[in-house]
Amino acid sequence: MPSQRSRFGWLRWLALSMLVIVLDQISKNLIVANFQYGESKYLLPFFNLVLAYNKGAAFSFLANASGWQREFFIAVTVVITAVLLWMMKHNQRNVLLCAALALVIGGAFGNLHDRVMYGHGGLLAGVQYCRLGHLSRRGPADLGFVPQAESRSRQEGSGMSNWAKIIGGKIALAKRNLEQGMKPGKVSADARIPAGQKRVTDFPVLDMGVRPSVDRATWKLKLFGLVKNETTLDWQAFMALPQTKVNADMHCVTRWSQLDMDWEGVLARELAMLAQPTDAAQFVTLHGFDGYTTNLPLEALLDDDVLIAHRVFGEPLSMEHGWPARMVVPKRYAWKGAKWISGIEFHAKDRPGFWEVRGYHNDADPWKEERFGYPEDGAEPE
Repeated sequence: MPSQRSRFGWLRWLALSMLVIVLDQISKNLIVANFQYGESKYLLPFFNLVLAYNKGAAFSFLANASGWQREFFIAVTVVITAVLLWMMKHNQRNVLLCAALALVIGGAFGNLHDRVMYGHGGLLAGVQYCRLGHLSRRGPADLGFVPQAESRSRQEGSGMSNWAKIIGGKIALAKRNLEQGMKPGKVSADARIPAGQKRVTDFPVLDMGVRPSVDRATWKLKLFGLVKNETTLDWQAFMALPQTKVNADMHCVTRWSQLDMDWEGVLARELAMLAQPTDAAQFVTLHGFDGYTTNLPLEALLDDDVLIAHRVFGEPLSMEHGWPARMVVPKRYAWKGAKWISGIEFHAKDRPGFWEVRGYHNDADPWKEERFGYPEDGAEPE
């Protein structure tokens, strides 16, 4: 007859499972505390961490279901864990198998905790490989790689696309901060860095993987709305306007700041003088070739450092940074500077743009940490 020790000795492996759970939760809390949704940080030249959420299983399976997948995966996790415990009990002499099962059980319980508490699995940013990794928030036990689409056309027909998931995550982040209140950011020792920001020098790329097909031959900039001289500029006409160099700092809502960025392009005030806004015009909407919109008071557009840039650091813009031209609004968070800009629309009432109607602050002043906050009543919808 087996002794009590031999009958229950397999339970010692659960200590390893508990260690995995503890490490899993600690790492998740660290990531959540230090990352904005969609933010990536490189650990090695070919590895980086990206914060995202996954309501489905590995490789985002069923991530776009209607919500029933939460209970479904909770039930699956419970059943699988029970099977693994049974296997461990009946194979306790197999040290390697028990160790492997203990690790998997730890990951399964961590995932179960996340689904019960947050409604999605894997709260830790996964490792993204060579910018091809699918944005997946996974813990140590369920790390994996999935090819990331680089354009809308590659994403169509493949379920919920990466950019749609990122939008959903950002909306959830904004809603949570509005409901719970956002804690003030840590004050920087550098007087030029707003609170809650960290200095970078590599001009990070943060987009939704949707990059429009546009080049200088097809690019046009339309100035329209409440103007006396509605105008559409092609590339040649745009480049014939006075060119200006601006040295300015850029602050992104994802908590990075880059100082002394050398931009070259056409001041927005030059374009306003060309279009001649009417007295009724008080606000503008910036339009991008990708369908993106964002809004500004006309007064902000006319600042002496706001420009449509086509060069940065002495080189033409890269595609991921808005080539051939993008708006730069240094006094606001970077999302106010539309990439791949296609138009400036002048109007009488404020019209919150893409992110503003989804919970991001209407004014976006980095020195006031205006990250989240719905537009005031009276503003027209997008």
